[in-house]
Amino acid sequence: LPDIVLLDLNMPGTHGLDFLEELDEHWHAMAVIVLSGDTRQGADICEQAFARGAAACFDKGRVIMSGEDLIDLMHSLSRRHQLDDHLMSRAISLPSVSYI
Repeated sequence: LPDIVLLDLNMPGTHGLDFLEELDEHWHAMAVIVLSGDTRQGADICEQAFARGAAACFDKGRVIMSGEDLIDLMHSLSRRHQLDDHLMSRAISLPSVSYI
């Protein structure tokens, strides 16, 4: 099983939030980063993703400008570090408290 899943919310046949709920029910050990153009800090879609087990949200419209931030986030998740404010950027949204 992968350590990290990058999950786009726009998927053919199902919505990413529904798939995220299935992942959370069956594979708790995986960290999921939700990718979407609507994942600004405090966005409702992020709150829904966090409620379903997502570790973070990443604004895919900023992937070129903030690609290094995404890589840093994946490194932290792969090492099972606590996610904190040092990872915050305009592209990354985190739940209030996240323990991996």
